[in-house]
Amino acid sequence: MGHDPDIIRTLTDCFGPERMLTGTDWPILAALNQYEFRGSLLRAGLNEQEARLVTGGNVRRLLGLQHERRG
Repeated sequence: MGHDPDIIRTLTDCFGPERMLTGTDWPILAALNQYEFRGSLLRAGLNEQEARLVTGGNVRRLLGLQHERRG
């Protein structure tokens, strides 16, 4: 998916945020830090719920892992 806001918006509009996963191309490309990626999600117009799905909620669901804990 990358971190380009236009690509993020296009893909989430096309497939839905519930079908998107975040990943990296590390070590091929430099790792994207979480703050830069969060900024890209905001510029793409994803709301908090959509961002949570894309940044971990979907993979936890697919792998059958527990929901994230809130402190």
